[in-house]
Amino acid sequence: STFDFRPSTTGTPGLLAKDLFIMQDATSQLYLNGCSLKTTMTGMRLSKGQLIFDNKVPINSHYQTQITSYMLENAYANYGYYATTIEWSPNGKFIAVTGVNPTSGNEIQIYSFNGSTLTLVTSANSGSSNCLNWSPDGQYLATGGAQIEIYKFTGSGLNLITYQTYGSVVRTVKWNSDGKILAVGGNAPTSGGEIQIYSFNNFSLSLITSQSYGDTVISVDWTSDDKYLAVGGYYPTVTGTDVQVYRFNGSSLSFI
Repeated sequence: STFDFRPSTTGTPGLLAKDLFIMQDATSQLYLNGCSLKTTMTGMRLSKGQLIFDNKVPINSHYQTQITSYMLENAYANYGYYATTIEWSPNGKFIAVTGVNPTSGNEIQIYSFNGSTLTLVTSANSGSSNCLNWSPDGQYLATGGAQIEIYKFTGSGLNLITYQTYGSVVRTVKWNSDGKILAVGGNAPTSGGEIQIYSFNNFSLSLITSQSYGDTVISVDWTSDDKYLAVGGYYPTVTGTDVQVYRFNGSSLSFI
């Protein structure tokens, strides 16, 4: 929808600019959500009340734009010592957080967000958690720390579905586009390489293949078509190859 206000172009331009849109007092509000604010050469002056922008509101004036004061609203929550990974759910309604020494004692925490406030929905104690990643449908949460863990998110709770031993520590987990394949990276795996690829059938994880990287894999990421996996870390076997790309054919990884 469009609100199009066009006053008479006759008269003094200065008066038109002043009286184009009048906010009565300091409690007046003009709320713009995901739209554009545009004015002509006559301009628009708002000297009272609040002009609220939400969801990327561009301002376009053919005269000049002067903002004398502004305030950014924020929402926050107290996690603990520090959060290592934070990620929005695919529908943008929840935030998953994990980190070190949480105040509540539970490393994995899920918050709901209503546009202004964060509210703790549920949490889980994994003992150690460095990373997490939502499945594309938002039903599952993969986490990594002392081991790989898969939780089902019900909207109000987290249920541990399965877990998998990795080795020393898991640093990164990443679902592919359909949530059926999980890429994992870390340090000192019990067996196989630092890069590990698992299939997931909604109940359990099965190792498909693994690939040696070197010392530690810190990050992995799939292309949108799931054909390639980018890997980053430190102290790779071959010096100067910290960033690596592999082709995945459904059963094995090949270095590009």
